[in-house]
Amino acid sequence: MLSSFIPEPVTDLIAASLFIHPAPFQVPRSPMVALYRCLGLLAHHDWSNDPLVINFNEELSDDVISELKADFRNRRIQFPCATLITPIDKASHISRRVMPFMWKLVCDTASRCLLTSDDHLAAGEWGEDLLKAATFSPDFSTLDVLIELKSDKFRRRVLTIKQDGVEMDLFCDPAVDYVKHIQESYSDKMIVMYDSNSIKHIGLVWKPGCFNPAPAEMVCAEELLAARSLEQIDDDVCVKLDIDALLQDLNLCGQDIVENITVQSLPEF
Repeated sequence: MLSSFIPEPVTDLIAASLFIHPAPFQVPRSPMVALYRCLGLLAHHDWSNDPLVINFNEELSDDVISELKADFRNRRIQFPCATLITPIDKASHISRRVMPFMWKLVCDTASRCLLTSDDHLAAGEWGEDLLKAATFSPDFSTLDVLIELKSDKFRRRVLTIKQDGVEMDLFCDPAVDYVKHIQESYSDKMIVMYDSNSIKHIGLVWKPGCFNPAPAEMVCAEELLAARSLEQIDDDVCVKLDIDALLQDLNLCGQDIVENITVQSLPEF
């Protein structure tokens, strides 16, 4: 479910680093080993103080790498939370849209997957299918809101229509349309998480300060008024996210595909 908000090139670069710089291990020789080491890198790398250098074709000399790392430490606040340095991207522009709390969620999830895998290995459960299931089973307990879709509704469908004597196929994916509505209406308030390959569950994670009132003049887009309530604070009219209206909107827009919506946690006001 994390793939919905982490750019794919970011995960590609992290995986590539395992093969370009495998020390102190050998190059991974199976997909499962590569996955295990990737989780370990996400969980244990010191992302706050050390950039991850992916030195393709050894284009960066040791002196240049030392200078880049020194510049990173001197200007840490100007670099993204997950800084990936390559010969063609020394400022890690590729990961700048990843927000710190998003990356923390990624690293925490990797840590939990490692612990789960270690438990299975310690118990002598070496089956690759078992380890894959343990690793890729999402942990819904970390989500603030969990939306479960009806099992017969989340699949893509093809509708055949006839226009001017010509038959055309229209691709319909109600789950994707539902996710798009949530993203367009509430992207300023929450992170929307889902498996882009098969949307069976949708997870929502509150953004910091999502329930704080904001001046009404700052909310100019019409769609951003969804599930908002107006309140007077001193002499200003402010807009605030209304949790009851939000749940009503999620149920109404997903009335044909949503099985259940569970609010698991709310931020402290």
